Amino acid sequence: MGTYGLQLQSGLVANGKAAYQLASYTNGEWWGAHGYNAFAGAKYMYSWAEKPAVGQSSVPTPIKTASMPWLVYPIIAAKSKLPDLADDVPLDGSATFTLTYL
Repeated sequence: MGTYGLQLQSGLVANGKAAYQLASYTNGEWWGAHGYNAFAGAKYMYSWAEKPAVGQSSVPTPIKTASMPWLVYPIIAAKSKLPDLADDVPLDGSATFTLTYL
């Protein structure tokens, strides 16, 4: 049928304060600023910082609570790849978020 996408949104809160989004493409070895409305992917790790990244590098902030808004949207396959839609088509799927303690 298709898949889904995840898109990070603005409004990040960590420890009750506005925070800045960081991303690592190196499994946590290097952290840099990551723009909002960026698409999530399996190769990225996301974290939070109290201050904006300086020189595009920063380190994650230790946190106890966080809120990171996401937009979840469907991606439907091309019509030629869809089953006959005259009848109901059950949808089943899941997503997993992994929390890593640094």
